Amino acid sequence: MKDTHTQSTKAIKYSLIAAFGGFVFGLDAANISGALRYVSSQFELTSLQTGNVVGCAIVGVIIALFLLVLYAKDLVVKRYLLALL
Repeated sequence: MKDTHTQSTKAIKYSLIAAFGGFVFGLDAANISGALRYVSSQFELTSLQTGNVVGCAIVGVIIALFLLVLYAKDLVVKRYLLALL
């Protein structure tokens, strides 16, 4: 019984993590597409330059998410250590 409960808890945990990652990625994509109209008209970008702007923004989001994971690991470990005191 405990094994099933543990697997169910892990499945829910991983599902929530994936859902949150999708939400953050979608929110960033919406912000980029909203700002792209103004950026491309302000700087008179070609289609190649517009693609580079979007690509750099998406790569920045991916890097930020990886750094957030590293920071979150440290934060969670510190919280558990403080709870033990």
